[in-house]
Amino acid sequence: MVRSLRNPKKAKRKNKGPRKGEGSSSQVPSQPAKVWQPGVDQLEEGEELQCDPSAYNCLHAFHIGWPCLSFDILHDSLGLVRTDFPQTVYCVAGTQAKEGSSNYIGIFKLSNISGKRRQLVPKKIDADGLDIDDNESDESDSDDTDEEDGSGSGTPVLQLNKVAHEGCINRIRAMMQNPHICASWADTGHVQIWDFSSHLNALAESETGTNLEGPVVNQSPVIKFRHKDEGYALDWSPLVPGRLVSGDCKNNIHLWEPSGASWNVDTTPFVGHKASVEDLQWSPTEPYVFASGSVDGSIAIWDTRMGKSPAASIKAHDADVNVISWNRLASCMLASGSDDGTFSIRDLRLLKEGDSVMAHFTYHKHPITSIEWSPHEASTLAVSSADNQLTIWDFALERDEEEEAEFKAKTQEQVLAPTDLPPQLLFVHQGQKDLKELHWHSQIPGMLISTASDGFNLQKLLCDPTVAKVAGSKDTTTTCQFDRIYQLGLPPNGNPYDGWFALIGLLQPLHFVTNRSLNVQTTIQEDMTLITAWLLSNAEKLGFENKFSACCGSGVSFNFDFVKPCGTPEVTSCPNPDNHISWDGFSMTQQANKFMADYLINSISPQLDCS
Repeated sequence: MVRSLRNPKKAKRKNKGPRKGEGSSSQVPSQPAKVWQPGVDQLEEGEELQCDPSAYNCLHAFHIGWPCLSFDILHDSLGLVRTDFPQTVYCVAGTQAKEGSSNYIGIFKLSNISGKRRQLVPKKIDADGLDIDDNESDESDSDDTDEEDGSGSGTPVLQLNKVAHEGCINRIRAMMQNPHICASWADTGHVQIWDFSSHLNALAESETGTNLEGPVVNQSPVIKFRHKDEGYALDWSPLVPGRLVSGDCKNNIHLWEPSGASWNVDTTPFVGHKASVEDLQWSPTEPYVFASGSVDGSIAIWDTRMGKSPAASIKAHDADVNVISWNRLASCMLASGSDDGTFSIRDLRLLKEGDSVMAHFTYHKHPITSIEWSPHEASTLAVSSADNQLTIWDFALERDEEEEAEFKAKTQEQVLAPTDLPPQLLFVHQGQKDLKELHWHSQIPGMLISTASDGFNLQKLLCDPTVAKVAGSKDTTTTCQFDRIYQLGLPPNGNPYDGWFALIGLLQPLHFVTNRSLNVQTTIQEDMTLITAWLLSNAEKLGFENKFSACCGSGVSFNFDFVKPCGTPEVTSCPNPDNHISWDGFSMTQQANKFMADYLINSISPQLDCS
């Protein structure tokens, strides 16, 4: 967001191209633009905020009727890594209607999502970062055309099916493995599981836009379970299809296990928090382990095999822990957002030592409402706050004074940037009121969707032109940075490769040299999830006798314990680590890493066609 002097005659056209016969010079401010800092800067008389659409690859706004507190992006069969426009996304969302009986779950498809569009970019933004409606029109503007760059045409098409829901939907989540199965948390105290197969099939077959005033159909849930109170915490296991946990405002957490065509809910709750359970996250690597965040300011780690008490608990924030996110690319990293506006990053390997905080940020001044690690970049995190800001952070970034000086010399101070911004702050998105939740699209790198009281925003940033093409695929992958960093874990001696992400101290200079010195750059990204899946599916052939149990630890079947991690005096190691894939529950053994490296070099890399 930048601020500049307002030209009253041009104000209502600030997001459009010049009129025919006009030169572009009238659009350039007479003095250097300044980066706007919400909550810090005040607008002076004659100034206004302007959204810079050139920062986005695409930016679209839409709504499905009533505001939605929660939504989820559905996995689809349109491609695992999609970068070419136009795009299509499927989502499910729960409404917050004025009357409880008017609520519904919206299952919707947004298609024909084009890149570089300006039509729905907020035109005016006030000092609080909110979109100001501009009802003025200029008939001569009809001659203007949107920039498409060959990436689609027309407006996105919204198709919506509505299913009646009793009460406001506090949270809704779709099962990753079977996205037609969704769970909803209601303010009535009920958690329900739904099968939306018929609705998704109908959306897939139709290409016609939907009337938002369309009918709301009645449908019975697969199962309905009542907690002692309403709640917000809800999460599906990424490892075990159908496994679910739900937490309520009475401090209770219940485990759901699939049973045939339904679920068995354990009526004996997990108890350990002293106040409401606000969020839940399953471990991306341990099928029995999950984390919880609570109003009591703590984060707890639970192991369903170890009874109903937490395996570990830490004081995470001075205020409520509103949201948490477990990094699926660097499984030792857990992010948490608080009611006091702060958010933190923790290294779970350091829980035993007592100080697991790797980073703590105080940029936001209002409650953190949503937080989520990128599914494509291990060091990238998105955060939304009640201050109407959606921020994107890259913890692989550090301040480089020489690079800054070089950049300022090239730009001749065309933009005055504040010096007190955190160097890890990559981007700030504004224009939505009362932001509630955000999600990355796991199949479209860089795409974010957020919901607020005034509707949804779908955005994709304009990234650096680093392109990778995989053999047999028509997709090209645009990445925001060169060094995709994979954390392969700890070696058997327990010494970390790096305190943050593996080898980052070496990769950052490499990133600088290649990005700044070469005219053309090609980046290859390997899918470590695919490689890990290959390793697990071929475990017996490769000689691994223990597919999941850790070599070092004192737990039960998985031989791993958060309370007594590897390195504790009484914890022993297996006699032959080469028989195990996992070393300590987090890290892989050298033998496992060797097979993964061989598969990467000899099987995957030869298939890559870079151009």
